[in-house]
Amino acid sequence: KVHITNPGPTKNEPILKRDSTTNTVVAQPAFFIKGKVLDSKTNKPIAAKLEYRLSPKMIAVDSTMTFGNTGSYKTTLPSIGIYNCIVSAPGYLVTQELITLTDENGNNTIEKNIFLTPIVKGDLVRLNNVYFEMSQYELLTASYDELDKLVILMQENPTINIIVEGHTDIVGDKQANIDLSKNRVISVKNYLVKKGIESARIETKGWGSAKPLVPTGTDDQRKVNRRVEFRILNL
Repeated sequence: KVHITNPGPTKNEPILKRDSTTNTVVAQPAFFIKGKVLDSKTNKPIAAKLEYRLSPKMIAVDSTMTFGNTGSYKTTLPSIGIYNCIVSAPGYLVTQELITLTDENGNNTIEKNIFLTPIVKGDLVRLNNVYFEMSQYELLTASYDELDKLVILMQENPTINIIVEGHTDIVGDKQANIDLSKNRVISVKNYLVKKGIESARIETKGWGSAKPLVPTGTDDQRKVNRRVEFRILNL
């Protein structure tokens, strides 16, 4: 009944892995990440959770918590690649940071402070990476990472209710645009519900082309009108 704690590699100590083809043990570079998670408005430290996922398949690699009194965190990532660091804390919007690790980073410490935005009732938040086929309402798989952040937000804050709002461009039939935007936000709601969020916590509204951000201009300039947003209804 011996309990052994493995502290992991220290700075400049390589990670050892067995090469399956040669059956030999080889040294892999260690990647050290540290920093603080802070309130974006007050710079006060936050007790937050950091989850690391390896792109492109978003494979979960590691997770860690900050020290609440300092907001400090540290972790060791095992290999070269692009990592998505998803940072969450009760009372704050979820954020995602990209960390790109190359041979040049091996056995060095990367310092990265992360700032979280506090949740405020009435806040309108744009979902920047929610995608549909042209004139369709089925979600593309490229949308899942963005929506998973919203899932985490609602899990971390179980009393929050939201309304998901959809918008189209100003081109085309107005009623068709309203119907399309309604169906798109329903698709978003269905995704959240499948992830375990209660349906009653999510309202939907399709605005069609009624609220363009850019009412004139080229198609490329007006593409910002095609968007999905959510608003915090209550805390």
